[in-house]
This record gives sequence, structure tokens and C-alpha cells, in this order.
Amino acid sequence: MIDNGWCSRIGRRAYVVASWTASLAFLLVGGVVSAQTVPEPSPVRAALDANGVDMISGQLLLTEPAVSIGTPESGLSHERYWIGGIGGLWRHNFEVWIANPGSIKPQVSVGNRSYAFDLISGAYVPAQRTGGALTSITNGYLFTDRNGVATKFSNSVSMYSGTRIYATEMTYPTGEKLSFHYAYNAANSVYLLQSVTSTAGYQLKYEYFTGSLGPSQILYALKK
Repeated sequence: MIDNGWCSRIGRRAYVVASWTASLAFLLVGGVVSAQTVPEPSPVRAALDANGVDMISGQLLLTEPAVSIGTPESGLSHERYWIGGIGGLWRHNFEVWIANPGSIKPQVSVGNRSYAFDLISGAYVPAQRTGGALTSITNGYLFTDRNGVATKFSNSVSMYSGTRIYATEMTYPTGEKLSFHYAYNAANSVYLLQSVTSTAGYQLKYEYFTGSLGPSQILYALKK
């Protein structure tokens, strides 16, 4: 089973299929993110109650299955999460990054949850009972969650003066691999997620409205 917040394939979802040339487009509307706003990591939490309320912070945390493509076993699912915060904030499951890499307290943010670490005697130790392992690799980091999903982060996809670096590859225990592709937006000095592609032949492709850096976008679900 894959953690909620990752590319979960569990639960009731409508799976759709399209081709590279005849894609299905979905309009996803959310808040607009300012180029000057450094994103905060999602909450680190242990459990939700039956109503989706974080029992530690008391915040209501919602999940919205926006669109999926393929089968539950090998498809891709784009999900949005309402995680609260000032003015309210939507995140989706492919917003995957590390806050403050290279510091003594890095935090891996994956969709609607985070994994906090402390650097102790040269090793990253989980700061809370969230499991997972974080290690430094050439030009980045490798994070492995408690279910064996391994995610690579690249220092080359860095924003906000190096305080945020983004995922480039995610590998499941089955061997299936997801590749994350970004494009640099020079006007706002940020990288925007352009697509997530699986080795099973599926792709989620993102296009953004003018001035939108966040979840206001058009999403295309594609199949080779």
C-alpha cells in the first residue's frame, strides 16, 4: 500500500484513457501562488479522524481525486489536497520537494504531508514517527518512505535561493518509475512542473494560465 499523499491507487476513482494526440483535458482551479512566496512544507501529522480532521492541529484536511488515467494497478492519479493555512491552500500529490536541503533540519514535503529529519552525526534521522530514510547522493538527495517508494531530488531543480529542491524521479517497489519534468519560467524565476511520465506509458501534462504558478492550470491525461 502506498502512503496517502503519494501517487495512491487505492479508493474509488474514475480512470480515463486518452492518446498522446487525442488527450483529455481537465481544468483545475485553485489559488494563485506568488513568485515571491516561498512554499511551506505540508503538515507532519500522525493520523486523521473519520472526518478528515488532523487530530494534532485540528485542521480540516480534504482530498479531491481530480483525474486518473489507466488502471488502478499501473495508471497515474492526480489528486488535490486542501491543507488549510493562511487564506487556504491546495496541494497535489506531485508537488514533491525538500525544504532547506543541506541544513540540520530538512523536511521532505509530499503532497499533503511531510517528513521531518534531524542531521545527527552526519546522518539524517526522522524527527517524528513518520518513518522513511533520507540520504545525500550525487547532486541531490534520495528519500525512501516506509513502503519502499524511492524518490530522487535534484539540486539542479532548485528555487528560492536553494531553500527548495524538487523531485525528478520516483520508483515503486514493483519497479515502475515516474519521471518529473520541469520548465524554467524566467519571468518569475521558478521551475514549473510540466509533466509526470510513467514507464507504463502514461503521462499527466500540466499547462498554466498566465500569471499562475500554482494549482490553477489545465491538466492533460495521456497514453502512448
